[in-house]
Amino acid sequence: MPTFPFWIQTFTGDLTTSIICEYSRRDIDSILDGNFKEADSSSFWRELPRDHVPDGVPKNCESNGSLSDTVLSFLRSHVLMNGNIYSSPPLEIAFQISNIIITRIVTDSINYNNDNQITLIYAGTQDGQVFKLLQKKKGEKFILLTSWILDENNNEKSPVRNMVLAQDTKQLYVSTDVAVYQFSVNQCNRYMLCVECEHDPLCHYDVQLNRCLNVDENNQKLAIARLQPESWCKKSVQRPSKILQLTRKKGETVWLQCDVNEHLRSSIEWRWNGRNIQDTLFNNFLLTKEQNLIIINMNISLNGQYTCFIGHQPIVSYSLETDRNAFVYGDVASTVTNLSRRNGECNCLTAEKYIEKYNDWCKEFENYQRAYNEWEVLRDQSCPKP
Repeated sequence: MPTFPFWIQTFTGDLTTSIICEYSRRDIDSILDGNFKEADSSSFWRELPRDHVPDGVPKNCESNGSLSDTVLSFLRSHVLMNGNIYSSPPLEIAFQISNIIITRIVTDSINYNNDNQITLIYAGTQDGQVFKLLQKKKGEKFILLTSWILDENNNEKSPVRNMVLAQDTKQLYVSTDVAVYQFSVNQCNRYMLCVECEHDPLCHYDVQLNRCLNVDENNQKLAIARLQPESWCKKSVQRPSKILQLTRKKGETVWLQCDVNEHLRSSIEWRWNGRNIQDTLFNNFLLTKEQNLIIINMNISLNGQYTCFIGHQPIVSYSLETDRNAFVYGDVASTVTNLSRRNGECNCLTAEKYIEKYNDWCKEFENYQRAYNEWEVLRDQSCPKP
């Protein structure tokens, strides 16, 4: 029996929650085939007897002919049916998300192994985003695969007004108050991780290229059949997409970047020669707000392989060595002087004081980086592109 997703909004104080539930066609038809409700003189809703319903009132949302004025007048004043339609499964929420208002949804399905069906939902939002949701089996909850902003260069996000999915070309058309956008339903290039990619039945992770690619109809069954993408990715993806060789001077501060999507940053884990850096006894390691790695006072004992992991997947790896014939003076020396002499007194230079000093430097650098990124956005908005 086919089911249909519907969305509703709930408001509790300042918290807004969007909820998607599924309803069966059989339950909907059963209610539409029943009786109407009407409000009596005391505004109490009661069931309307069948003999009070004029002839020609359709039993469903479709009408094969024109409706008389009597029927139209009746339908305008009787907008409620008697009885309740419960979600399928009963009282189950298929998907919910907080602080997001869903304005439109469209659905797509992939049939495989006779009666099995995968359902995809594309949900437009009040703030100009599109969410891609997946349900692998009927009755299961939907999971969020990915999302994207319609116009990333516009700070004023326009709400999604309408969405249409062209089944023949698998193109998604999204309209707002300011523009109409066209997207492929795949969106595989948005997945950075193998596990994210393999959860999407329209995508497949190419181990040789270390990239998420679209699948064609011939390979779609293979993508769907991969029921345990976590174990497959852990076994198959053994090397990072980037391997960089770095040589730094002794005493230098080294910045290692792990460039991932914002929602993945909290899952970053840095490993040094296979060990989590937090399990080491060195005080030379710092993590920025973006989870990039800073190595203070580089020396031979810190040589080795530094790899950024998300889960079990390596993202980028740095082979770091120290140049034995060079030493960085200047900033390090001045730091030592400033930390060692305060108010004419000679203080011991501890690792804690050294880290405190470089924490301040890191904050200044992040402020500079943020200001530079804001400048780039303003430049792109104000200067015409060649």
